[in-house]
Amino acid sequence: MGNKKILIVILNLFILFALIPYEIYNCKVNFNDGKKILVIASYSINNNWETSVIDGLQNSAKKEHSIKVEFLDSKVLSSEEYDSSFINLLNLKYYNNIDYIITLDDEAFQLVRSNLFNEELFTYKKPIIFAGVNNNISLTNEESEYITGIIEYQDNLPMVNIMLTAGKKIDNIYLLLDNSIYSYTINENIKNSIEFAEKPYNVNVVRSVYFEDILEEVKKIDYKNSAILLGCTYKNIENNENIKPEVLISNIKKLTKAPIYTTLEEYVEAGAIGGIVNDGYKLGTLINNILESIIARNNIYNIVPPHDTFSVPVFNFKSIREYNINPLRLPKDTVYINKKFYNILLPKYMIIIIYSLIALFITGIVVLIYSLVINRKRMKKNNLLLIESIEREKVKTDFIVTISHELRTPLNIIINATNLLKINVKQNKYDKMFFLEKLDYIMKNSNRLRKYINNLIDVNRLEMGYVDAQFKNENIVEVVEDVTLNIVDLARKYNIQVIFDTDEEEIITAIDKIKIERVILNLLSNAIKFTNDGGTILVSVERKESSIIIKIKDNGIGVSEENKNHIFEKFKRADFNEGFIRQNEGSGLGLFIVKGLITLHKGSIQLESELNKGTTVIITLPLRTVEVSEKEDSIVGNSLDYMVQMEFSDLDKK
Repeated sequence: MGNKKILIVILNLFILFALIPYEIYNCKVNFNDGKKILVIASYSINNNWETSVIDGLQNSAKKEHSIKVEFLDSKVLSSEEYDSSFINLLNLKYYNNIDYIITLDDEAFQLVRSNLFNEELFTYKKPIIFAGVNNNISLTNEESEYITGIIEYQDNLPMVNIMLTAGKKIDNIYLLLDNSIYSYTINENIKNSIEFAEKPYNVNVVRSVYFEDILEEVKKIDYKNSAILLGCTYKNIENNENIKPEVLISNIKKLTKAPIYTTLEEYVEAGAIGGIVNDGYKLGTLINNILESIIARNNIYNIVPPHDTFSVPVFNFKSIREYNINPLRLPKDTVYINKKFYNILLPKYMIIIIYSLIALFITGIVVLIYSLVINRKRMKKNNLLLIESIEREKVKTDFIVTISHELRTPLNIIINATNLLKINVKQNKYDKMFFLEKLDYIMKNSNRLRKYINNLIDVNRLEMGYVDAQFKNENIVEVVEDVTLNIVDLARKYNIQVIFDTDEEEIITAIDKIKIERVILNLLSNAIKFTNDGGTILVSVERKESSIIIKIKDNGIGVSEENKNHIFEKFKRADFNEGFIRQNEGSGLGLFIVKGLITLHKGSIQLESELNKGTTVIITLPLRTVEVSEKEDSIVGNSLDYMVQMEFSDLDKK
């Protein structure tokens, strides 16, 4: 009784549905020579394969044809009452209003075929084109005048061989099917393929139209040596709605690790590994070709029903990697989805080997490059050490030569002057002026010797850090001015003008007066040595924020750009410019000592110079005061007059 009520409700719904024209695939253009075509699909509008066939038909059909589509939805009910209700419903809509009928899959074809000669229905002696029929059919002579189409030839042996050989070892194949004719055909075909397969296997069938029933059976699958072949669509048991492919695949994956193969393309896109699927769109275009051929001949006699030849291997690259499938075992004409251009179609183990080899190659290249860089750096370092060693030897040799010269010259003068005095004493010649002149030579060159020896000692003490400074608050303007004024007369002898300039008369800061005096004297001595007759030396002192700037500027011969970088190094002289003839003595230690003494004051010294235009030495000292003076060291401790005599003792040859 309950079943009859359900059937009545369904019939009422179909009658209501019949009142609304169902033309999802209606071309809408209907010319006088256009044909009215009815497509009857076996399943629902959610069946992707059938809708792809309809798409191919619609897009390739002439615009003047009117194409209407109806879905039998045979998975909802499969009974004679349901089929009879459905065909009567269509009869209300299409009686005397249809020229050609196209059926998709077995259920729709059987329904229309069984009513081909029913004079009361719209199907009466209408030309029928079928597609997706899985079983070989035998038509009577009378049926052959009205029926033709495409038989879907089922050969699942290639699919089975892929499942058995492309991945892990498979002993059991689980077929997830429904109650459609297509499902039974697949089941029989795969069972019949056992003796022809590359490896033996067992077939297990899970059959239901409902999603929930399928999942319950999937839970029981031992995934270790099993694989799943998914060939149908399913409905929700509660609302009878079709389950989306991605929902079905994701739920199966949650329940089992068994690899999932399929014969439906929508499941490949949803995450199944893949399989050999039918290209419904191309099939739809072939159906249209058959239709146009029938229309052109006005009959279907002698049109041989062809087999479906649109099987295409389609595989999901992501799922291939997920289930460790060997791409080399798949058909050569495989179509891959989710594959990037850089993805390699090789088994995982081969990819690991290739990547390992690439990594080793890259590592080797990196090591080689690193070795080359290290060797180049080592060679560069060795070259620098060699150059430094050669330079050091050169400096050492130059120093020995210079010191030998600097010591020998005053010694020779002292010896010669002493010998002359000795000769005069033996001859009882006591000319006072003669004796004073020679004694002056002896004193002057003795000071030179003392200066050189002191410089050598001071350099050593500076390098060892044995030199300290006694800081007292002094008027640095007065200190620099006193030193400058002390050498004015001496400079005048060489026709050089010395000018002192300052904006402030008093700047009190903490300095070691003796050391600052020595610094200024050394710089003035150099300025006089390397300034030609008629030149000018300008000495200035100024306050700049928290610093004191002392400048000694001359318009002498200048220093080259190359030599400026080495001027404050040991044994480097200021007169080693090309083309300059050495006129003044010196050991090349003075500026090194000057820089050391300025560093003791936490100051800095720099040199600005241009060849043949002059030189400016800039001293920067911090402006600060102290409360208690520091202990004085013994680097120098003489009066300013004595230091002037010492510092300018080598100016006799200028």
